[in-house]
Amino acid sequence: MAVAKAAERKAAAARVVARTAATPAAQRVAASPRFKGRRSRLRRAGERAVGLVLLLRLLAVWAVVLVLLGTAAWASWRGCQDAVLGGRERGTLTVASCDPGVCRGSYVPDGPDSASRVVTVDRSGVPEGGRSAEPLAVAIRPGTSEAVRTGWAGVLHAWIPFGGALLLASVVLGVALRMRRTAWVGAVLGVALLCGAFAANSF
Repeated sequence: MAVAKAAERKAAAARVVARTAATPAAQRVAASPRFKGRRSRLRRAGERAVGLVLLLRLLAVWAVVLVLLGTAAWASWRGCQDAVLGGRERGTLTVASCDPGVCRGSYVPDGPDSASRVVTVDRSGVPEGGRSAEPLAVAIRPGTSEAVRTGWAGVLHAWIPFGGALLLASVVLGVALRMRRTAWVGAVLGVALLCGAFAANSF
């Protein structure tokens, strides 16, 4: 009985609402051009505001990604050109001691007229953290006593900052823009670059 009475009350309320909406006054208000225009303008303004916010968010995220990748690529290229370009003094380095950040050792140039001297090299680019006694093929940065490894080991080591930037950019794209495929591609490339640098540095 209670269920039946509740259903009757709902049906009666629905009939009242239908009759109210069907009255001439309600129909005139709903059909008024002024009423429709106000509603549509308000809706369009809201849609434009939401679209603008989404566009600004998209531009901001891509700006962060591009700045991150561009800065890392420039830093990596500056280190890479010392290892691959000509015009650098080249020779071999035998590591003697290492600090937490750099290693020092005796550098012997390839030219017969050049004297040996002590130079430094980034510890992360030295096999076994500087414990290896084997000579390393290096190039000297112009105007400094800082050496960088040459060959594939030096090239991959120079691009470590770009590999790390790829990982960070993939996280930003995956979280902020939900671009999961692009994020996965960037993450795989970054990990491959870092693993390649680690593997080359072991020899």
